[in-house]
Amino acid sequence: MTRKLTNLPLMCKLFKGIPAEEVEPLTNRLGAGIKTLPKGKVLFGVGTKADRFAIVLSGALSVSTYDVNGHR
Repeated sequence: MTRKLTNLPLMCKLFKGIPAEEVEPLTNRLGAGIKTLPKGKVLFGVGTKADRFAIVLSGALSVSTYDVNGHR
């Protein structure tokens, strides 16, 4: 399946039931985009203000926190 925003209802349950003609206007209002990250790349780093949310369409994310000594 190609990764286009108009395919969101097919790729993500959150968008299920949204008619195809409404997907593009909705994603435009949300400022949505598709980002491909290589393995090991950080999506949100320590101290980064998360002003958006992310939906993982394929692959996996690891969420980590660190203590004051740098232990994961």
